Amino acid sequence: MENGSNERWVLLAEDDGALRFLLASVLRKDGHRVLEVPDGEQLVVAHAALPPGRNGRTVVLSDLSMPIVDPASTWIE
Repeated sequence: MENGSNERWVLLAEDDGALRFLLASVLRKDGHRVLEVPDGEQLVVAHAALPPGRNGRTVVLSDLSMPIVDPASTWIE
């Protein structure tokens, strides 16, 4: 595993559990650390909870239409 400063993080937001599992598996196989969430509300919480220094160097991969909070609205918060 790479040291903390070089880890490649992906915050994956997808409400379809099977698709989220598939995407996360491929990303992990490619060496990424993946944090999975099922909706936009948890996307906001997870982004805020990323390890210090990671929230500016993390790729966010998100479904555009999810329950509870639409991901496009989450970035306004």
